[in-house]
Amino acid sequence: MGQLEVIDLVRSGAACSSWHAAFTAFRCLRVPSPKQPPCAIYSARGDDPDIAVLCAPCRSTSIDASSSRSPSIRTALPGLPLSSRTFVGSAYGWLVTADEDSNLHVVNPLTGAQVALQPLASLHNVESVTGEGGDLTYRVFVNRDADEEPTDTLTALAARETMYFRAVLSCSPSAGAECIVLLIHWPEGELSFARLGDESWTPVSAMGHGPLERSGYHDAVFNSDNGLLYALRFDSAIYTLDQNGHSPSASSIMRSAMPMYNPGRTHDLITMYLVKTPSGDLLQVFRWIEMTLYQWWRHPPYTDNNEDYTTYAQIESFDVQVFKVDLHGQKLDQITTLGDHSLFLGYNNSMCISTKDLPVLEPNLFYLMDNCKHEYATENYRDMGFYKIGEIPIYNGGPRTPNTECFPFSSMSFPVPIWITPSVY
Repeated sequence: MGQLEVIDLVRSGAACSSWHAAFTAFRCLRVPSPKQPPCAIYSARGDDPDIAVLCAPCRSTSIDASSSRSPSIRTALPGLPLSSRTFVGSAYGWLVTADEDSNLHVVNPLTGAQVALQPLASLHNVESVTGEGGDLTYRVFVNRDADEEPTDTLTALAARETMYFRAVLSCSPSAGAECIVLLIHWPEGELSFARLGDESWTPVSAMGHGPLERSGYHDAVFNSDNGLLYALRFDSAIYTLDQNGHSPSASSIMRSAMPMYNPGRTHDLITMYLVKTPSGDLLQVFRWIEMTLYQWWRHPPYTDNNEDYTTYAQIESFDVQVFKVDLHGQKLDQITTLGDHSLFLGYNNSMCISTKDLPVLEPNLFYLMDNCKHEYATENYRDMGFYKIGEIPIYNGGPRTPNTECFPFSSMSFPVPIWITPSVY
């Protein structure tokens, strides 16, 4: 079993009761497995809550071939009700999920391990309130020190779709207290962090970290080479946070250098990613997005009453640009090829992967997964697909070019699918 790719490994456990017992025992052995390509994991809310699907990526160059179908496997994950959760991060084979009370958990779908993180109400700007009927709500403050009344009051389900922008892991949660979780959250992309086992989230803004801006963050990455956290703001500025000592410190290492975009069309949204390459370089990736609003009937009978309609947003990426960060020159250098690497982007820790040892992956390709938080974009086709620099999306999972071979989950309702590199650690 230790030599199998993850799809085949999980499939073996579904063959019969004897193989399932062997697979369950193998998961507990923590035997190193071959280098694995990322897989998409998803679980529709209409399915059994313990059922999830792992789907391996296919190559864009074989879209029209019968071999392009993505290898996938439905598997039972007892005790891990992923269909009732929202994905807000993944790394090292672990998922960061938000439950129905909007509290976070890190989960390893292969081993079944699960660790509860600090509750949402332990964020510095959040209070939880339980009503007379037992309904849980959250009072959210933009400025906890100055505001007497909350800026917003959210139900638990609304909070998990609104509060969490992204969660980033420093290492595998199997390392216990050595694992740091960096949370980018509402309002306005603030930063908070916690080690596994801490009682509450620590706001970076409250620690007097000198040049570190309070909010506006899009992405972050931990550098295992030096132990620093790199955080990317909306204006392309980069800050580092050093948590190695007793007193964390921050530095500004990249000034604002936001590139202008003028491809002959307008954009509605932008998602930014910070990526560390295998050679140690930093990349900034800009994902330009078009949003189309439309109305749809909520339910029959259809009338002219506006209450029978709801507003939806169709989100589609139409361009991706990638820049190498020149820290010495304080500038961004646009690159036109990824060479023999591919990028996996979404809610996951952004990944730049060499394709030399993973022939299932196509070099010089972006594998895009939906990670839009727009309030009207929760019941539509996913914004996902393949992309090469300078080209239109090769195959998008949206309604214009649906492809259920490579993206069988493109039309499924939330939770949003996410890339994960499976691991038994």
